[in-house]
Amino acid sequence: MRFRGGVGFLRVAAVLLGSLAFSGAAGAASCGNDGSGFDAWLAAYKSDAAARRVASRGVIESALSGVRYDPRVVRLDRSQKSFKLSFNQFYRRRVSNAMISRGRSYIGNNRRLFDRIERDFGVPPEIIVSI
Repeated sequence: MRFRGGVGFLRVAAVLLGSLAFSGAAGAASCGNDGSGFDAWLAAYKSDAAARRVASRGVIESALSGVRYDPRVVRLDRSQKSFKLSFNQFYRRRVSNAMISRGRSYIGNNRRLFDRIERDFGVPPEIIVSI
C-alpha cells in the first residue's frame, strides 16, 4: 500500500504515531495496567489523529488496525528511568547546547526535506530532529 507520491505505508504509520505521541486527550489518557482501558484509549487516539488531520480516517484505521495491548511493552515503557524525572530534570540532564546546535544545523542542511515533511504530514522539523 502506498500513499502520496510514493511514500510507503510504514512511513505514514510512523509519522502518524510519532506526531501524536503523548499529545492531546489520547496522550493524557491511561491505557491501564491490564489492557481493559486500551480500546477506549485507542479510539481516543484515532479520534485525535483525525481531528488533527494527520491523515484520512481510512489511513488512520489502516495504520492502527493491528495495534494490540502488549503488557510487556507497557512494563518496559513504565520502567524507563528518564520518564521518572520531571521535564526540567530531564532537560537539564539530557539536553545540551551542542545538541541544539547540531539539530539546528541538521534542519538547515536538509531544509527542503523538512519543509516537504511538514507540508505533507504536519510534523515540524524540530520534533523530528529532537526524536
